[in-house]
Amino acid sequence: MEPEQVFNIKLIPMEERYFSGVFEVYRQCEDFLSLGPQPVASMEMVLKDIQASLTKNGVYYGIFLDESEMIGILDLIPREVENIVEAVYIELFMITPQHRQRGIGTQILRVIEANIKNKTGVNQILASAQINNPRALSFWQRNGYVIFGGPELQPDLTTVYHMKKDLGPLQE
Repeated sequence: MEPEQVFNIKLIPMEERYFSGVFEVYRQCEDFLSLGPQPVASMEMVLKDIQASLTKNGVYYGIFLDESEMIGILDLIPREVENIVEAVYIELFMITPQHRQRGIGTQILRVIEANIKNKTGVNQILASAQINNPRALSFWQRNGYVIFGGPELQPDLTTVYHMKKDLGPLQE
């Protein structure tokens, strides 16, 4: 068995100076967008998604390879009950096609799962995958996420399965 490749990945919270790069990622990921109600990327879509993340107290990241090339987007939203974060929801996770199937997504999940667990004490991560996206469903399941709800029709008229991964108790 070959050793797993490790990529130099950096997650950078988005600022206005990166918005054109975010748009380019969306444009390259129109194969994913085509599964939903808006198949073509637009700057309006990018700005709407970033604003929606901020409104939900989320953090919208650019995923950079070797600190220079933006290859994806990650949006993390806290799920709170009575002002206590009980889980983190992965609202959006896109990797450009030429960087898929290389282990980058799995590496990113491992990093964010460890950071969420160690820095916040949260031990559950949630995600959703559209039922018409078998590659995404397979990706989440390969990485230990299980379906716990759905299929459910969303306000944007997509239908999703809800998935979760329990990270276990904090190590002392």
